[in-house]
Amino acid sequence: MIPNYAVLPIKTLKRVSPKIIKKTNYKKIVLWAVFLAFFSMSAGAVKAVDNSALIQSLMQQIAALQAQLTQLQTQQGATVWCHAFNNYMVAGSTNKDVPYLQMALTQQGFDVSQDVQGIFGDNTTAAVVSFQGMYGIRQTGTVGPITRAKLNALYGCIATTTQPSITVTSSPTGSVIEKSNVRISWISRGVIKSLGIGFCPQGKPVEDNYCTEAATYSNTGIADFKLEGGVNLIPGQWHVVVMDTSNRSVYGVGADFTVVSSSTMSSQPSITITSPNGGEAWNIASTHSILWNSNGLNNTSGHFHISLIKGNPSAANAEFVIADTTNAGSYSWTVPATLQGEGLTSGQGYNIYKIRVY
Repeated sequence: MIPNYAVLPIKTLKRVSPKIIKKTNYKKIVLWAVFLAFFSMSAGAVKAVDNSALIQSLMQQIAALQAQLTQLQTQQGATVWCHAFNNYMVAGSTNKDVPYLQMALTQQGFDVSQDVQGIFGDNTTAAVVSFQGMYGIRQTGTVGPITRAKLNALYGCIATTTQPSITVTSSPTGSVIEKSNVRISWISRGVIKSLGIGFCPQGKPVEDNYCTEAATYSNTGIADFKLEGGVNLIPGQWHVVVMDTSNRSVYGVGADFTVVSSSTMSSQPSITITSPNGGEAWNIASTHSILWNSNGLNNTSGHFHISLIKGNPSAANAEFVIADTTNAGSYSWTVPATLQGEGLTSGQGYNIYKIRVY
């Protein structure tokens, strides 16, 4: 007499066939292949004393065909999803893993539609038994560690982490007078635990003894420097280095620039504005640093002016930001609300201004 569990492969076929036949011609071919394999068995083999070999053979064929079906479904645009199965599940369970279990069983070709979604009912239990048999797991009908491990291998989410990196997007270039003001900007990705900015001579590695000590900065993506004090660079060629001081293998390097002694520059007085340098968008009530370098001018003079110019740079269009300030090389300015009432440039939601230092 054939044991009761010998009918499980046939039940599996009945659960699989209604959904699979309706979806694609490939599934009809697979289903016919299963029936041909089944009926090709001789009557004598069915009546044999050892029926486990027959059952095992059928289950292996079904598992192989189900794998082909899964591959075909994926090729035909099946929905890609993932879930981490962490909970023990038995008949009656309603935890958050149950609906994903039912989705996995459906994608494997088992029909659980007679159960309420999210409730581990009789259909789901039968499907779990068949799923376990398909993958050689003890057929208990419960989802324990071994079954969960297989579900996670098939549908688990692979965690990805962003590798930390730093890219310098703006730094001094060309010739820069010693003790000048410079602006550095960068983009960081991943976790940067402690951001530092330093300078290294041209061609020297980050860890070279000739590099300046990296000063700690907030990872805001922008920083202003005055090349004096702790970063008093001697004349020569340098580049900026922005790094994670807790992991110095993560760093970005700026372009090479040349620090020039002020004594070698022309005695012709000059002023060069370094920030803003064009393209910035400054909102009403926001505060920004106006930076400039000067050559051949009295640094303590109280007759420096900073003005805001709209349109053509003429005195008639100029509006003072500050009058009679010292030549400090920087000035912190808050964009006044009075500019809000000025007429906007035609077709735009903003006005274009220029900064003048003289």
